[in-house]
Amino acid sequence: MARREVIGRDGPGCAHCGIEDVRLELDHIAAVADGGAEWDVENLELLCTICHKAKSAREARARARRRSSSSGIRRSGIPTLFDGMDRLGTSRRW
Repeated sequence: MARREVIGRDGPGCAHCGIEDVRLELDHIAAVADGGAEWDVENLELLCTICHKAKSAREARARARRRSSSSGIRRSGIPTLFDGMDRLGTSRRW
């Protein structure tokens, strides 16, 4: 049902590259993991397999960056010098 509505709205091709006559996958424009509506047709688009994989990889990298930057741990996995301290330099309880 949702697929037909999206095709009616956007046409029969990939929403990113426009290719037609290939298998298209229903994708969330704003990922559900990032707060996007799961079954709202306005949050759905049809993508070819290549565009869908590329978009999913970009979203996963962005989520990983957000998690690592909010945790205070550098990519090396080593806590930074001031982890556990607030702006005044006093220790916080973990």
